[in-house]
Amino acid sequence: MRALRSQAATAAARRRTTRGLGFAALAAAAAIPLSVATPAHADIVTCDRDTTPQGWHSVCSREPEDGDPGGVSGTAKHYHVAAGSRAQNYFKAKGENFHLRNSTGYAAIFSAWYYRDGQWYQFFEGVRLGGHDTQTINKSLSENRRVSIQACVQGRGCVSNDDLRS
Repeated sequence: MRALRSQAATAAARRRTTRGLGFAALAAAAAIPLSVATPAHADIVTCDRDTTPQGWHSVCSREPEDGDPGGVSGTAKHYHVAAGSRAQNYFKAKGENFHLRNSTGYAAIFSAWYYRDGQWYQFFEGVRLGGHDTQTINKSLSENRRVSIQACVQGRGCVSNDDLRS
């Protein structure tokens, strides 16, 4: 558990200072099977991600047309193609809901932040889900704030999406 928290903290610090591997994220997105496909109305965007073991990939998406004027919903998803499993953090701008899903068989840690006055503040950090769990978290946030989400799978890496708005 300590290693997973350390991994999440390291990824969070890196997420705040660097942009991810866009080409690798796009290449990974092209290999997504139908069971973990992004919605047809979602745009694939650059993810921040850690190096991951073979077979594990990351993809991020954003949905600018989500029913919340000015809001941008989206996902940060870390998945294994052959196993068809994923850890996914989905932010729905309309209502400021976070839908967390872990079907990897490994522990996963989820986090979310918002940006205000030149710095990031946490909505929640380190929400742990078992290998086959889901959870919805409802938060309140003023309109048009930047939102960042993250999903980490124990020993298999992390993915973050900083391209969302409340």
